[in-house]
Amino acid sequence: MEQKYINFRISDEMKSELNEVFDSEGIDWTSLSKAKIYDFVLSVESNKEPQLEDPSYLDVDKNNKNKQLQILLSGTLKDRFDNAIKKFNEENSTKINKTLVVLPYLLSLMKLSQEKQVK
Repeated sequence: MEQKYINFRISDEMKSELNEVFDSEGIDWTSLSKAKIYDFVLSVESNKEPQLEDPSYLDVDKNNKNKQLQILLSGTLKDRFDNAIKKFNEENSTKINKTLVVLPYLLSLMKLSQEKQVK
């Protein structure tokens, strides 16, 4: 089965923080990302509104151009994800990209975890 990478731009600081938080929780963020991608694809393919996180979470990462998070997907899922993004953008006035599906989701979970650790 062919495997393909998807890259998301993120700052070095946020990448380190993301890895640290999820490592402390014993969670593999790539698995969470794949689940979010799959959920998005299924929703769009079923003509249902996908559940997306508020993109304002990306505002906390002002320097998001210097590093990348990589996720390895099967070629089939990557193609389905590409098609779902295209279909969503054709049907909605709001345009999204792959980053807006995955990163706000991960950053919102990271923030919840950090809040839990502070308490």
